Amino acid sequence: MAAAPRTSTSALEAELLSRGHEFSFFQAMRLLHLLALQQGEGSTPLHVYARPEASLAFPAGDVVNVERRDDGYRIDATFLGLYGSASPLPAFYSEEILAGASADKPAAREFLDIINHRLFALFYQCSLKYRLFYNLAQQERSECLVRLLCLIGMGSANSGEIAQRRELLRFAALLSHHPRSALGLAALLRQAFGVPADVIQCEPRQVAVPPDQRLKCGVSGCTLGEDAVLGCEVADRSGKFLVRLGPLDREQFAVLLPGSEAFRQLRSLVEIYLVDQLEWDVELIHRVEDLPATVLGCECGGRLGWDTWIAPDAVPAEPSVMFSGRG
Repeated sequence: MAAAPRTSTSALEAELLSRGHEFSFFQAMRLLHLLALQQGEGSTPLHVYARPEASLAFPAGDVVNVERRDDGYRIDATFLGLYGSASPLPAFYSEEILAGASADKPAAREFLDIINHRLFALFYQCSLKYRLFYNLAQQERSECLVRLLCLIGMGSANSGEIAQRRELLRFAALLSHHPRSALGLAALLRQAFGVPADVIQCEPRQVAVPPDQRLKCGVSGCTLGEDAVLGCEVADRSGKFLVRLGPLDREQFAVLLPGSEAFRQLRSLVEIYLVDQLEWDVELIHRVEDLPATVLGCECGGRLGWDTWIAPDAVPAEPSVMFSGRG
């Protein structure tokens, strides 16, 4: 899968400085902390300051502007401060600060900003605490990963398994849904492998009858219409389903064959999603126009029962192979 395009550090900084009013306070603080951390490596650490806007006007958003300082960045916000339009203090405090700003006497504002900065810092930390995604992505906190894995029933795994199951978090919406359904499993496989997927329920199978439950005249299983069954097997449609993937091109088909890493992932995802221990088969459907011709000695294809077609022109409309999902 190709990586998503990312904005460079310099472009992101320029965006924040020129269009800071378009960002929410939390997002602006988060990005500025990341920029300060990155730019402060190996030198004097940079800081992010926050203060309220010195204005009594009705605010249009959380942030008024973002400025670059010698020791970091500063955000002018429109809420939570001890002066400004959202101040809980009497209005004359804000009026005095506005007058001081006009007369170039910022002492009162700078004093209150000592408290304001701490208020904004605590507000940001409280907001960050309950955003598990940011704690996991930025700070790599293992306890947050465990909490998220608990949503899909895997929080009790050991540390090694937890690291491996981190990729399952993108399927949390499907894995946390109960009861499990064929539509949910198909959606999970489509999202995981990026190919068409369908789940066929109630597939027929033959189930062996345990020896102690077989028909024995005068002993057991001999009541007609209730428990009498001829033979050692019975037909059943309640314990098996079929996973159909495709149509697939040649590369997708080869990647999903048994023995590959993708097939192991497929088996793992299905087993994780299942609640009941059902049997299941996999059917891979090959796209007709990409069907390869069998050539002796060629490394591509030629495996009997998997990707060998003697006469490609005479194949069915949906050439496919089927094998057990449980191996």
